[in-house]
Amino acid sequence: MQDFTKQVVFLTGAGGHIAAVTAALFVKRGAKVISTDVSFSKHDPSGIDFGSNPVQIHLDVTEKNEVQELIGLIIRKLHRLDVVVNAAGVLNITPFLELSETEWDRVFAINVKGTFLIC
Repeated sequence: MQDFTKQVVFLTGAGGHIAAVTAALFVKRGAKVISTDVSFSKHDPSGIDFGSNPVQIHLDVTEKNEVQELIGLIIRKLHRLDVVVNAAGVLNITPFLELSETEWDRVFAINVKGTFLIC
């Protein structure tokens, strides 16, 4: 198994099961994990405890300014970013002919635009 000691991992969608397990595995292998999810509580950036592991931070991956500010904060506080895991995503099982444009836009905003903004 790969050793991630001293590496900083940035993980989106950490409120979901797959990303939560992924975060735990990275922590177990020595990484500093920044776990983000839209369901996490919002905090003033100055109040984020970067000493915890994983660090849980609210992030809406569809909001460009929010993404840019958080990545900048991570670099300022931890001086690096080694691994990115884009796990934020939604699955819509509505039949295509019943799918609203609003829901279509939401799925693409999270699954496609969110991944683009993070990368």
